[in-house]
Amino acid sequence: GQPSSGLSSRRNGQVEREHSRSCRPACGQIPHPSPLLHEATAQADAIATVIARMRGFGDQPALFHRGAFTSFAELCTLIDSTRQKLELEGVRAGDVVAVLGDYTPQNAALVLALSQLNAISVPLTTAAAQQMDDFFVIAGAQYLTRTDADDAFSIEPLSEKPVADMVRTFREL
Repeated sequence: GQPSSGLSSRRNGQVEREHSRSCRPACGQIPHPSPLLHEATAQADAIATVIARMRGFGDQPALFHRGAFTSFAELCTLIDSTRQKLELEGVRAGDVVAVLGDYTPQNAALVLALSQLNAISVPLTTAAAQQMDDFFVIAGAQYLTRTDADDAFSIEPLSEKPVADMVRTFREL
């Protein structure tokens, strides 16, 4: 069938969201006990849909960086390998990951891979390097990724920080 807008009706001034196809078998159309759980399912479906559509574009150009194109196929391969590396390093849903680097194919793949994992990404450009420690505390960052001049990334765990209210809210999504 046709994809829906995700909106089904308005009641008492609030928008009710339709259950996604992947959610239906799990909950049998019974309303979720938590709207946040349903939103997380909808977000995961949205990311999966975007990446599936990207795969459909194959060798067509997706990004242009440093005088060269990165195809959709190359970007999707990069997303897959990045997600695997994040999983091996222990990144899980709700983890806060600071992404330090400029706007490159690797960092685009990194942000999408973090979205697939339902992790929280905190993009930082190299111009923010002097204030990084302050940003880590504000965001409650648990991991730091760095992208080097060759667009390869590394990941390192950061020391424990108190969890900010904002981060608690994102984790509940």
